[in-house]
Amino acid sequence: MYFDCGAGFTGHGLPEPAVALLLLIFSVALTVEQLQDIRDVDEDLEAQVVTLPTGLGARRARRLLVTFQVVGMAAHLLVMWLARLPLRPHFLGVHAACSLCALAFTQRTPRTLFQVVLEPLYALPLFMTLFVAAAGRAM
Repeated sequence: MYFDCGAGFTGHGLPEPAVALLLLIFSVALTVEQLQDIRDVDEDLEAQVVTLPTGLGARRARRLLVTFQVVGMAAHLLVMWLARLPLRPHFLGVHAACSLCALAFTQRTPRTLFQVVLEPLYALPLFMTLFVAAAGRAM
């Protein structure tokens, strides 16, 4: 089964697993970038830089980020269900990790924690997929 995503551009639809993976990668990137903007909101306001947190406020931006993750999880489940593909709990785990970061990180979170926790989020989808594949082979 294929979604008609990008059919006008490439002439071909994208298979559902690709749509789910792209959604996941977009979720991680959005989370990391917006949390860094939340961290820097005071400096951005001072420099008159327009970001989501400077426009909505850091608290509302964090709420929006969590909402996006919940919608992302629902979209992932829907794509997998429509395509009759097996559920990928490790993908849902990545959405959950992003949601936890959005709930936990504030302007007062130390910068070093941002670097230690947020930067590895970019690799989390790949790491989780490799971990699940390795665990499946071990059984």
